[in-house]
Amino acid sequence: EPFGYIKPSVTSNAVHLYVLPFAYPRLWALLEELKKNGGQITTQWRMQFFHYLDSIPKYYALPMKNAMKRYGVDIVPESR
Repeated sequence: EPFGYIKPSVTSNAVHLYVLPFAYPRLWALLEELKKNGGQITTQWRMQFFHYLDSIPKYYALPMKNAMKRYGVDIVPESR
């Protein structure tokens, strides 16, 4: 699965590597669905999100919790 992308700089002769969350295409789809639902966390969304959390490395739990809080989603346990 992809974990990031590279992008050339438009102002210099450099290339930047952007590292994204683990399995970010799945996370992105979940966040898009949440946005489409006006931020309402449905039972189905919660189940899919917890399934995503179960599939990522355990050391992602705390950073994921902090990142999701910024989006108003405070359902990520400290460890799963």
